[in-house]
Amino acid sequence: MPQLAPSGPAGWPEPERGYPPLFRGRAPLRRLVVLIDNHLLVEPPHRAQSKAAQLSGLLAHAMIEFYRYADEGPPDESFLAGDGPHVAPGWVALKPGTDEDNPALVYSREAGITHMGIVGNGIPSAGRDMAASSYQGLGSMQAATRRRADATAVEVAEAIDADLFVTDRPYVFEKLAQQTNGVTCLTPDQALPLVGLYLRAQGAYAVYGPNSLGPALARWNRGLLYWVGARQALPAAWRWISACVQHAQGGGDDRLPHLGGSLVQRVERALRSRDAVHLALNQPQNNDTADDALAAFDEAALLLMGAVDASARVAHTVLGIMKPSVRRAGWQNGDWMSEVQIRRSALAAVVAPGTAAEAALTILRLMRNTIHGEAMAAINRRDIDSRQMRTIMSMPGVDQAALLAATGAAGGDASWGISPQRRGIHADAGVLLDRLFHEVVEVLNRLMEETPVEQLAHVALGPANSGPQGGKSDAVWDSANRLAVAWQLGLGGRAEQP
Repeated sequence: MPQLAPSGPAGWPEPERGYPPLFRGRAPLRRLVVLIDNHLLVEPPHRAQSKAAQLSGLLAHAMIEFYRYADEGPPDESFLAGDGPHVAPGWVALKPGTDEDNPALVYSREAGITHMGIVGNGIPSAGRDMAASSYQGLGSMQAATRRRADATAVEVAEAIDADLFVTDRPYVFEKLAQQTNGVTCLTPDQALPLVGLYLRAQGAYAVYGPNSLGPALARWNRGLLYWVGARQALPAAWRWISACVQHAQGGGDDRLPHLGGSLVQRVERALRSRDAVHLALNQPQNNDTADDALAAFDEAALLLMGAVDASARVAHTVLGIMKPSVRRAGWQNGDWMSEVQIRRSALAAVVAPGTAAEAALTILRLMRNTIHGEAMAAINRRDIDSRQMRTIMSMPGVDQAALLAATGAAGGDASWGISPQRRGIHADAGVLLDRLFHEVVEVLNRLMEETPVEQLAHVALGPANSGPQGGKSDAVWDSANRLAVAWQLGLGGRAEQP
């Protein structure tokens, strides 16, 4: 998940109505300020079945202050009538007739109309940047004009103290994104999970999706949003848990529904811990934020391993394994896996030696096992490009050879955010946890798919057991809402399938 550079002025929010509970805390000091290229907004009415539509819906939230921008300026009908300043509400507009290298801009905020000037040589420098690869297919004059326009947009974002500039301008990402003064430049796909993370950090669980009156920004509670996210990440769990419930209701082992529910619950809580890691890393780094990030990382690893262990215990019962006991059920326990191989070779093959699943579970096991030995340690390091302090996670207690063998078999160290050092291993905690979460969730889905739960007594599965079933909360489980939650949480892979 991208990290947000600190920026923008403080401003106290409106006081909460009524008499809030003593320990609720306060509302955010200021809103998230977003500038977005206007052509990237998706205007209603529409179904929130795209990331662009979901982002557009979230930008309307009261905790976000967003502005539109276009090189050609706002459309004529957007400007206020009258003899006053040439202002288009919701837009940042360049004042006509000003210096192209140092233009002036005007926009309206709650406090009134704001006039700003752009200073410096960023715009003319972009025009002279003949070495840039962006726009090379155009003529030299056209390319220079486009680079100047991209640089102007970034200067506008800086001038209004935007936290985010949402854009698809190639020159921005080639040359300008790492040089901004506190503005984070992201594509719409990158911006959506970061905006969602910001809202969740403020206790706002909003989903832009369908209801009886059409698309709307709905308020959810924390438990519902993360629960829907976990269920969307684990599509195989619908069939799997249905079988456990049917078996128990028919007089079978009544522990199975609890084990099945525990798997999903632990993934849901791991999502919350994953958020806590990113929230800590998206703040100015110090000892406290580093401690918060590493503590949440430990918690996420424990929860994911708990989900994996629950899947093994369900498989133990389904396959009728007597020895070793259920306490020894584990996908990396050789004795137990021998029994799985005899009874269900396709299930054993999921985590067979040399598979990506085995590599993922090895990495998870090594992360989880640090709880028994040397704890992860935080190292402060200044980023070469942004010059900001970053927290790097050192892993003194990890089996270095085993970890590097596993990451090497599953895409390489860099894809896991891991950097071998002369003494030990360093890692980007956010990158490592994101990759670990995605890989472990995929393993869980495959294990549930291959566990023959349909052979349990009293079980009769049909197509309806492979997805959300009827009830009063049907609208919550609409495919558009489920996709919206998955996208907000930055879940890829299966979570993006309707």
